[in-house]
Amino acid sequence: MTAEKKKIRIQYVRSKICAPKKHKLVVKGLGFTRLNQIVEREDTPSIRGMVANAVVPKDYHYELPFDIEVDGPYFSIEDFFSRLSRLSRIINVGDLTFTGLVDGKGGAFPTRPGTSVTGKCQVTTFFSKPGDTASAPAAKNQPARR
Repeated sequence: MTAEKKKIRIQYVRSKICAPKKHKLVVKGLGFTRLNQIVEREDTPSIRGMVANAVVPKDYHYELPFDIEVDGPYFSIEDFFSRLSRLSRIINVGDLTFTGLVDGKGGAFPTRPGTSVTGKCQVTTFFSKPGDTASAPAAKNQPARR
């Protein structure tokens, strides 16, 4: 009995004409042959990395979410999130889950060095909306600066 793997439906909506070569390779890798074509692929981190999430408009900013899966030794994963926290851009990490943290003896953490741990999360970054130039009050009766 095999578990059914999750599928993701992807639609090709923008032409690759005048797109960078890397973008054209991604379109080819996803299996698209024509515009507005819809394909179904397995929902894996490698496919999710090729598909853009929707930008979410808010009152004063935009949110851009990314689904990330990191894999490696425990301390490398810890180092990754430590470096992520030092970026100059505001980033929110949510829905963080780890697998591979329990060993066969019932311990809380792996006891062998180099044991692989997988972390999945959604990382969101933020962009400000363009300012309103019409709302700035005009300077009236101000003396000219010299």
